[in-house]
Amino acid sequence: MGIHNDYFAFIGEHATTGQPNRLTGLHSRFGKTRRFKTKKDAEAFVEAADYAPIMDVGKILKIRQFHYGLTVEQMEEYFNCLDYEVGA
Repeated sequence: MGIHNDYFAFIGEHATTGQPNRLTGLHSRFGKTRRFKTKKDAEAFVEAADYAPIMDVGKILKIRQFHYGLTVEQMEEYFNCLDYEVGA
């Protein structure tokens, strides 16, 4: 498929992590991103997860807001390296 067709779930905190983006000065949010083939699987994963202040499901353009500390190239590489979650 490809990262632009996949769904992602982000579960995290309001705290930031890592170095700021050298161009924008923005940081990434502290948390985990998971990759799914369907929106239904991503939503089921979030519903089954322990509570966190940020729990969101969406396509890459929505979930990238939690990874603003990365450059566009780093972000695409990160999303491409995520394995699909199974049995959500």
